[in-house]
Amino acid sequence: MCISDTHSRTRGLKYPLNDIQADILIHAGDFTMRGADDEIRAFNDYLGSLTKIKHKVVIAGNHDLTFDSRLNKHHEAAKKLLTNCIYLQDCSVNLMNIKIHGSPWQPLYGRI
Repeated sequence: MCISDTHSRTRGLKYPLNDIQADILIHAGDFTMRGADDEIRAFNDYLGSLTKIKHKVVIAGNHDLTFDSRLNKHHEAAKKLLTNCIYLQDCSVNLMNIKIHGSPWQPLYGRI
């Protein structure tokens, strides 16, 4: 299963994931509105509540600002808040014979 752009609204999803059983969930960016620690912790807690999903993979998006080393010198601390998933940033993981690569990079807004 792949989702994205939940923007700190995982508790209000139209189709909650708590009762869904899946082998792999990929959240492909924008799990926060601005990347604040409280948003990251809430998202991590939400991932921990998804007990019927075996593997959870997360890749940051443009709203997850604190994960961007170009903008935040403490980006490693933000990554450490995600304990209930596999966070991918310029790396890969092999799950169930499926190789998943995560790279969140994009041009900074207004720059090419």
